[in-house]
Amino acid sequence: MQAGVYHFAIAGLGFCLIGAAAHATRAIFNVLPDRLSDNDRMDMILSDGYSLGDKIFGTEYDDAGYYRLDSLRNLKNSIAATLIGGWAAMLLAPGLSASIARGVEWAELALGSLPASAGDADALVRRAQNRIWKPCLTQ
Repeated sequence: MQAGVYHFAIAGLGFCLIGAAAHATRAIFNVLPDRLSDNDRMDMILSDGYSLGDKIFGTEYDDAGYYRLDSLRNLKNSIAATLIGGWAAMLLAPGLSASIARGVEWAELALGSLPASAGDADALVRRAQNRIWKPCLTQ
């Protein structure tokens, strides 16, 4: 299976969600501050959370030196990095784009089998209960 533009677009949405989750994870679960001083070079040497990329792309930090969760610039940088990295991996890694295309097709089939209304959901639950409980009762 070859990946088409549609598969790249759907994968791009997934990469954007991963980037947003990475942004929130970096901001929420960061125990130590990334910026320890006002000197960029000193922070690059001393801190493992502050790098040249943070300086180039203008990552924003609060007064205590922690990565800012409420910064749209930080969110944009995180999403852009995962989106560009994901698409580059799909283009350059052999077989990865076909695997992601298969995953997109599988997800469509899985989501397409979900019930569309409450009546459909009730019928789906009854079918599942019959498959689970009837064999147990007959044994």
